[in-house]
Amino acid sequence: MHRLPRAAAFGALAASTLLALSACSGGGSDDASSADHGKDGKAGKDTTASASSSGSPGKKATSSPSAKGSGQAGGSGPAQPVTSKAEVSIKSCQLRDASKLFAIVQLDNVHGAADYAYSVKVRFVNSAHPDQAVYASFSDLPVQAGAMKSSLASAAWKGDAAAMPQTCQIAKATKVKWTAP
Repeated sequence: MHRLPRAAAFGALAASTLLALSACSGGGSDDASSADHGKDGKAGKDTTASASSSGSPGKKATSSPSAKGSGQAGGSGPAQPVTSKAEVSIKSCQLRDASKLFAIVQLDNVHGAADYAYSVKVRFVNSAHPDQAVYASFSDLPVQAGAMKSSLASAAWKGDAAAMPQTCQIAKATKVKWTAP
């Protein structure tokens, strides 16, 4: 019987978690326009929320299906920056197997007056090497007024072990009013 390496097995687990989150949020498939969302810095890497992004700092990665919702079709108006740390926050940040970076992002629209579609960019960083940060993002995840939702953002680290990110933070978060299609 063939056994998967530990990193591959964890990647498969993360992928199934992502699919479960996508199913709960009415997620769809990713498109090329969201892969260009929020590229930041020369040494940074931007990925969409996925369980199997790869590459080294400075290289743009392709992505797996994300937790992207259908908010793009139902969103209206200009994107508003999210300034409340209670509205968009990191619920959990895990660095696994010396190359896997995961963040669970909590979207809280409990006190919202309208339904919103959120786009969030997560920064994985080592404070001693801030120029080698890695980014993961997801776009247009709808959250109804009065509700909370979580989403997974992940990336892979292939850089120098000494510069591997030690923590994660919200780099950017925006929202647009959303109506169901």
